[in-house]
Amino acid sequence: MTGDVKPVFIDTNILVYASTARSPLHQVARQALQQQYDAGAELWINRQILREYLATLTRSQSFTDPLPIETLLEEIQLYQSRFRIAEDNAQVTASLLALTQQVSVGGKQIHDANIVATMQVYSIDQLLTRNTIDFARFAAFVTILPLVKLRRKLRAHTLHVGALAIANYRLKAKSCLLTAPNLRDLQMGHPTPSTVAQTPCRWHMPSDQPASRRSKY
Repeated sequence: MTGDVKPVFIDTNILVYASTARSPLHQVARQALQQQYDAGAELWINRQILREYLATLTRSQSFTDPLPIETLLEEIQLYQSRFRIAEDNAQVTASLLALTQQVSVGGKQIHDANIVATMQVYSIDQLLTRNTIDFARFAAFVTILPLVKLRRKLRAHTLHVGALAIANYRLKAKSCLLTAPNLRDLQMGHPTPSTVAQTPCRWHMPSDQPASRRSKY
């Protein structure tokens, strides 16, 4: 973490959108991740996020067919090495149980509560998600960074200065920490000299890879 920049927990939907080129929120999710990384924020997930990622992309979605388990397992390995992992432990369980006494939750909402409990244990104040409605009940405990709101801001900014101007600014004004062909060559929060020296700067997700299951999108 750099200076006063707060760490950010990444919800499952952000990873799904950012890694699936056919998703209507693909670009905005990628830009949101890039924005947080450029700001120097530590990006966190937990193993629940990894399980939900598998569960989501092994079944049909409106923007993609089920993906091969071999492909998803490779992506999970990338995420484990590139994001900080908040382990589920006894402290998280205790935090979850305490949270259920403070906020009325039940059913699938317990999964959301477990994310908030994890954030509390690991002192992560911010949650990047599209699922703002379900997490609104936890607003007293964490700060929600809504993806859709970020999408509007990005769209307005693009209309104001033009897409080409943005691209030129990003190319000329920043040293790139995210230049590897894919996430395998990037150590989150610990850039190597080889990655720092390269340009241009952008966030690479599995959809950048020329795999056959992505190319049709």
